[in-house]
Amino acid sequence: MGHPTTNALPRYEFWASFPEIVAAWLFGSAVTGRRGPEPDLDFAILLEREPASGSARMNLVIQWQGRLVDELRTDRLDVVILNGAPLGLCHQALRYGRLLYCRDHAVRVDFETRTSSFYCDTEWLRELFGASLKRRLLERGAPVSRRTGTDG
Repeated sequence: MGHPTTNALPRYEFWASFPEIVAAWLFGSAVTGRRGPEPDLDFAILLEREPASGSARMNLVIQWQGRLVDELRTDRLDVVILNGAPLGLCHQALRYGRLLYCRDHAVRVDFETRTSSFYCDTEWLRELFGASLKRRLLERGAPVSRRTGTDG
């Protein structure tokens, strides 16, 4: 299978064929332009409700990945369900992602608003944790960069 391209992304009808999907975004390196030697496509999916179990969640991801592989003719892609995903991942997908599909604007806007609000409300915790981690790494003589707090 070939390298993925954003020129042939799935159309509205593709996403609409999955009634459980409220919204879908393309995010990651395909949107930011920082694509490495092995580029991939990252898709974030918002559901009306979170899957009932981990296995139900995995089954949905596998189903969508299979259909996306067939549609895009590449296996260099990842799918993540935003419902119940880590806050940082949700924030990155929503802030920097490109909205590809939306079935219910009210549900999408509510999710975006709650995610953004919670992310902003907890910024002080991330800063505190980052400063603490950086201090401990410096105490141990580990190389630390300014931007990330670690060597990387």
